[in-house]
Amino acid sequence: MRWKKHSAEEITAKLERIAKALKRGVSLESAAEMEGICESTYFRWRSLYGSLSPVQVKRYKELELENARLRRLLEEFDPQQALAS
Repeated sequence: MRWKKHSAEEITAKLERIAKALKRGVSLESAAEMEGICESTYFRWRSLYGSLSPVQVKRYKELELENARLRRLLEEFDPQQALAS
């Protein structure tokens, strides 16, 4: 089986579709299988992204990238300061 790296937007969309299926009375096992994931993946994703909308996830990822960029700049500017944070 090949592993697929899902984007944050794909994950939140799948979580929303599973939530809708659960409201219709579909079992969690069936709903997760329809999305091509296992139950443990569903619970892991839900703990990470459960309360976020796709737009919020996208913004969160953008902020993470910006923070990483700023940390690199800080390290280039003053390596001792970067160690302190």
